[in-house]
Amino acid sequence: MITVITPVLQTGNIVPENLRKGKQFEDYVRRNLFPEVNYKLIHRDSRYTQHINEYPKKNLEPDFTLQDISTKKVFYIDCLFRTALITNCYQFSKRFHQENKKRYKDADYFLLLGLGGKPEVPNQAFLLKLVDFKYIIIQKRHLSGKEIHVDQPVSSLQLWQHIA
Repeated sequence: MITVITPVLQTGNIVPENLRKGKQFEDYVRRNLFPEVNYKLIHRDSRYTQHINEYPKKNLEPDFTLQDISTKKVFYIDCLFRTALITNCYQFSKRFHQENKKRYKDADYFLLLGLGGKPEVPNQAFLLKLVDFKYIIIQKRHLSGKEIHVDQPVSSLQLWQHIA
């Protein structure tokens, strides 16, 4: 005899696989690359605790608002994890790119791209400035000179060199 258990309809907090991996990568970024001893957390996007239907509205917010303790500069970070680049590129949502470039044009807004491995331990990480991208595609050639160490915190000097 086979027992069939019907699935329960869940209307609350369902976390899809891509969001779970995104949160794992964000946790890795905060813990390992931008730790609290060097960077004060001002705000962290809470989309993972929101109802699933609210996610698209919050998708335009940066994942972190941090303050560099040594320079007191405030900056924003969006964390992106991919197991690989498809056709050697990553494509933003057009809406994300246009609205955030407009909204944060005078702010220090970084994209932190993790590639390969697992979200909790990526093989590579790249720190990119949002305003440097005129188009909605990051190609592999754009990553040249932007790689950061995955096993040590980003230093203040290293962070602000990416601004120049």
